[in-house]
Amino acid sequence: MREHCLFATQVEGAEYDLLPALLTSGFGCQLDLLIIEFHGPKMKNQTWPEGLEASMIWLLKRCGVIVCMDTTLNIGGRDNYHCESGP
Repeated sequence: MREHCLFATQVEGAEYDLLPALLTSGFGCQLDLLIIEFHGPKMKNQTWPEGLEASMIWLLKRCGVIVCMDTTLNIGGRDNYHCESGP
């Protein structure tokens, strides 16, 4: 029986450092499922390249990782996760 690797993170903005490190180390492609909330729109005085989130998600999905993201920015105190898988 194959073991599964799940990674859930709530790191309040550090995902912009964490995900590139996971991808460049090769560990990101060993994941089966990633659950993440991107905080970029909530954070003031921070800039990331346009399309960074979409690029990281695309790379993970190309490895076969199922990526679940919070799509509501926690409006009203509720998370709303949407999951996508690769080709």
